[in-house]
Amino acid sequence: MYTLLISVLIFLIGVFLHVLIYRIILTFGVRSFSSAAVFVLILAVYIILLFFTPQYLPVVEYKITSVMVYISLSVSYLALSASLILGDESPSSKIVLEVERHPGIKQNDLIKLFSDSKLVDKRLEDMLSSGMIAKHNQSYTILLRGRLLVFYVSSYHNLLGWKELG
Repeated sequence: MYTLLISVLIFLIGVFLHVLIYRIILTFGVRSFSSAAVFVLILAVYIILLFFTPQYLPVVEYKITSVMVYISLSVSYLALSASLILGDESPSSKIVLEVERHPGIKQNDLIKLFSDSKLVDKRLEDMLSSGMIAKHNQSYTILLRGRLLVFYVSSYHNLLGWKELG
C-alpha cells in the first residue's frame, strides 16, 4: 500500500518541478513543453532507486506496480496539461467562463464571441509559437513536433475506434 503512496508523492514532486521549470522558461518568453522532461528524469532516478537499492522494496511486483502507477499518473497529467501549456483556449472553456461571468446569457450573445477567422488565427499563432508548424511566405508546413502530435492524436483516435480527427 505504501508503494502507491510513494509513487503519488514522487509524481506530485514531479508536478511541482514541472510547473517551476515551465514558469522559469516562460519568463524568457518561450512557450515550450520541454519542461515535461522532468518526468522522464524522475522516472529514471526512481527506477534506479527501486531496482538497484535492494532494501527499498524486496518484491519485484511491488516495484513494477509502483513504476506503472507513476507512469500512468505522469502520462495522464501531461496529456491533460498539454493544451494549457501550448496556450490553447478551447471554445468550450471560453463558453463556460462567459456563462459564469454573465448568468442568463443568450445563445446569440455566445455566438458573437466567436468568428471563424479568430479561431483559426489563434490556433495558427499557437502552433507557430510552439513549433508545430512553420510559415514560409503564405504557406504552412508541419514540423517534427507537429508530426509527433498528429501521430499521438491519430493513434489515440484509432485506439478508441474514432473514424475522423478533430
